[in-house]
Formats: sequence, structure tokens, C-alpha cells
Amino acid sequence: MPASVPLLSPPDRIGKTASVFNFDEKARIYQAGEPLFAKGDSAFYFYKLVHGAVICFKSLPNGRRSIDSFRLVGDVFGFDCYGKREFTAVAVSNVSVRVANRNAVFLRAATDRAAGQELLEATNQEIQRVQRRSMLLAMKACERVASFLLEMSERLGQPDILELPMSRRDIADYLGLTIETVSRAFTQLDKAGLIGRPSRHVALRNSPALKLMTE
Repeated sequence: MPASVPLLSPPDRIGKTASVFNFDEKARIYQAGEPLFAKGDSAFYFYKLVHGAVICFKSLPNGRRSIDSFRLVGDVFGFDCYGKREFTAVAVSNVSVRVANRNAVFLRAATDRAAGQELLEATNQEIQRVQRRSMLLAMKACERVASFLLEMSERLGQPDILELPMSRRDIADYLGLTIETVSRAFTQLDKAGLIGRPSRHVALRNSPALKLMTE
């Protein structure tokens, strides 16, 4: 069982979620590489990430992964349908999360109108995330990488220098590309003067031009 420690609550990424989710005051701690849950597990909890990064993915027959999402600090996740986990969630780094019992959340939403509206807002934002990912996968390789960098810049709050918590393979599996294709796309963006890329630190030299690529 993961350890529990007291923590301070960071700002919610999804509106005013406290009254509907009522997350535990103590965090559950997971080490890098440790699963939070596996595909097919019963979905008992919603999660709020307060430290670190998590990937949610499905394993493919060819040994690769289809990464559905990167969960970052402040994200609320666990909106699986039918009571079963649709993806495996693994800690990219050491992470801490707070949990909320799904049945208690649904009961609160059913008996309190404001809580129900908050849950609906959170669900709608998750649907919008899925829709944006579908649009991402329809782009060309360089456009996907540009869109990914802009997304990470916004979500991490790092407009100039990105410190990416995920590996190049993680990025490739998220974008539906090979590592080689992702590397070529990074090189093309670098040569065009749009980014600079030492290791996992990526300098965004021309964000407006990156945005134009994705519109």
C-alpha cells in the first residue's frame, strides 16, 4: 500500500472541485515506475495529482504503448466509464495524489445541484481533452510536436524554457509517432529557429510561429 503524508492543497485545475470531490487530506505516495492502477481494475477513486507526473496508457500487441494522457500537477483524473479502468496509470516520477471515493462523489452530485454542476464541468473538460487529442493525431509530425510543446508550456506554466518530465519515448507514444520521427521533428523545429532543445529542457524561441503551425 502506498504511504500517506499530510500536504497542502495546490490550486485546482478544474474549477471549484472541492465540494463535489472532497479529496482525502492525506496524500498517497507512489515511486517512479509504480502503477497507480492497471487496465481492467475496478475504478474506486478519482485522483488529484499534487506532485510529479503520471502517464495513462494501453499496451499494444506490438509491444508499444498508446499513451492517452500525461497527468500533471493539479489534474483530476479517473473518469473511466462502466466502473473499470480503461488505461494503466504509472508514475513517471515520484508522485503524490489525493483520492476521492467515486461512489461518494456520485451520491453528492445526485443530491446537491451545485456539486452536480461541478462534476459535469469536470467531465466536460475531460471530454474536451479527448477531442483535442483526436485533432492532434490528425496533424503532420511537426505539427503534432509543436502542438505538444505548446500544450506542455501552458499546463506546466513554463512559457520560455520547458522542463519536460517525460522521456522521448513517452512523447513518441503519446503522439503516435516513432522516436526517430519525433527526433526529426525536433531537429526541423530547431533549425527553423522555433525551439532550442538541450536534453529535456526545450527553449520556446517563437511560440506564435508554433501556434500558426497548429491552426
